[in-house]
Amino acid sequence: CTDRCVQGCLAFVESAIQLGSTHKQLKPHTQTLLQDLTFPILCLSDSDLDLFENDPLEFVRKIYDPMEEFLDPKVSAVHLVESVMKYRKQNLDPFLGFLTQILNEYSMAPPAQQDPRRKDGVMVALGALAETLKEKPAYASQLEPLLVAHVLPEFTSPHAFLRARAAWMVQHLYDIDFSDFSHVALLLQHLLALLRDPSLPVQFEAANALRFMVQV
Repeated sequence: CTDRCVQGCLAFVESAIQLGSTHKQLKPHTQTLLQDLTFPILCLSDSDLDLFENDPLEFVRKIYDPMEEFLDPKVSAVHLVESVMKYRKQNLDPFLGFLTQILNEYSMAPPAQQDPRRKDGVMVALGALAETLKEKPAYASQLEPLLVAHVLPEFTSPHAFLRARAAWMVQHLYDIDFSDFSHVALLLQHLLALLRDPSLPVQFEAANALRFMVQV
């Protein structure tokens, strides 16, 4: 199945989620759609990883190309997650539980058994949910611990795409209420260090993140 076909199918499901009549048919399967269909698309694919490593300039161009809105399944998967949480809010807790389980399994696993692509997918999903989480006090209070426990360690990850994703996450969570300002200083130190990273996409995301952090 081509990327364009998958993108079109996800766009259709996103529309169906918003309509009462079609949502009735999808409602029993929403978590399956999110966990078994959408989440794997959010994870870095083989082709994405190949592009990241072998043509980093094209990788950066692609992820910021507005035309990818109509071509890239990952963009449509992000929109689907956003729409489900906007229109069908009862799905937020189960999906967050699913993401939290993956993060905890990753943290507890020996390095040889960790799946960095799944962690990348979790961070993409959390980035998509960032504005929703910041609006809810119960979730907002957990965003700083999330940054410290699961994002900060990836600034020194051996996987360049996780270093880039850590910087990307800062762009979505820079404006949370930090209870410990030393965490802000630590984020800035890591971002400045990533400006000298050998990977171009990492440098690019770090520079973008610094643009947001100067507003803190």
